[in-house]
Amino acid sequence: MDALTRDILKSEIARDEGIGPRGLETVYLDSEGIPTIGHGYNLAEHSHQQRLEELGYNVQGVLDGTTPVAREHVSQLF
Repeated sequence: MDALTRDILKSEIARDEGIGPRGLETVYLDSEGIPTIGHGYNLAEHSHQQRLEELGYNVQGVLDGTTPVAREHVSQLF
């Protein structure tokens, strides 16, 4: 995917999913009430929680909003 297409897609997902009041790095509930970080990264998916663990995060801390995810990891997860 080229850079322009990726930027457009990120903008559309951010618009559709919403962004939490504390930015992309903290958990928010998306338009369907699913805990999400970044640009629509669904934390209800077990494989997504495993990926956070692989990146060194305490999943419960991310889910309860006490552990932000680094912006570089937000981009990787997108």
